[in-house]
Amino acid sequence: MLNLKNYDRILNFFVVNRLKKWLSYVWPFTLKNWQSQYSGRVELILVNGKKVLNTLHANYSFDSLHRVFQVVLKKHIQSLKPEENILLLGLGGGSVPYIIRKEMNLNNSITAIEIDPLMIQIAKEEFDVEALGNIKIIQADAVTWIHKCSEMYSCIIIDVFIDDQVPVSIQSIDFLNDIKRILLPGGRLFFNTIQRNRNKNRNPQNFTLYQNLKDLGFNLNMEVVDELNVVWVANSLKL
Repeated sequence: MLNLKNYDRILNFFVVNRLKKWLSYVWPFTLKNWQSQYSGRVELILVNGKKVLNTLHANYSFDSLHRVFQVVLKKHIQSLKPEENILLLGLGGGSVPYIIRKEMNLNNSITAIEIDPLMIQIAKEEFDVEALGNIKIIQADAVTWIHKCSEMYSCIIIDVFIDDQVPVSIQSIDFLNDIKRILLPGGRLFFNTIQRNRNKNRNPQNFTLYQNLKDLGFNLNMEVVDELNVVWVANSLKL
């Protein structure tokens, strides 16, 4: 026989959660928050019935960032062959793997590098990223890991932010040269940046990054999404 107290708890759980979901279409509200050693305050917010992950100044997963990669990846990698592998630098809550698996129906092997153990925990516990399958998650600093990496990749996606800033080390010639070394001939590189800084001024880092990629011989295109993000799409030359 079902215990009445347990029944009340279960009923209350479903009623409260359904109510929260309905209310989130009117007014987003915070479900949980954490303090990251890298990104400061991180919040899990319910918006329009869906969970999103934000820092103080930026969306990390499943909101504006999600739209950016929906546009860019569907345009550029829908034709990936099954044997072509993907390297993701910056996991966040798992927006990019979700798009690749659930929205594009691609089962290509994904290796995700994430420096923040809290982000990995959130991606696993709140967004069930491991259930997507065929994904290997490694906690490591991207610069150090890439420098030691010997495996080659067909597609590299760089989405590394500390709050709303791309670390200078990620834009350096040395780092980008290591990226070039492990990108297969004919492979594609996607580098996500912010178009304007928090003061609404154009981000000067984009010119530096553009120049460094050009100096390394990449063929470059620029995708601007929602006037928020610039994603540099770089192709390595085929041998």
